[in-house]
Amino acid sequence: MADEPIFACTLDEAGKAEREILDRPIARKLVGRERDGRRLILRFRAEPVVEEFLDAFNDEFAPERG
Repeated sequence: MADEPIFACTLDEAGKAEREILDRPIARKLVGRERDGRRLILRFRAEPVVEEFLDAFNDEFAPERG
C-alpha cells in the first residue's frame, strides 16, 4: 500500500470544505490526512472517481481568481 498512487487535496481553510468531503461517500477513498498549521492535506486512492470528484470540488470551493 505504500506504493499505491494517491491524489492529494490541500485545504487552506479546512472547516466547511473538510466537512463537505467527509460527509460524502468519497470519504471511503480517503487513505490519510494530516494537518500543517491551518492547512489540511487529504490523501485519496488514485482512482478515476476520486479525480472526477476533486475536479468538481475544486470548481465549487476553489474557483480561479482573476
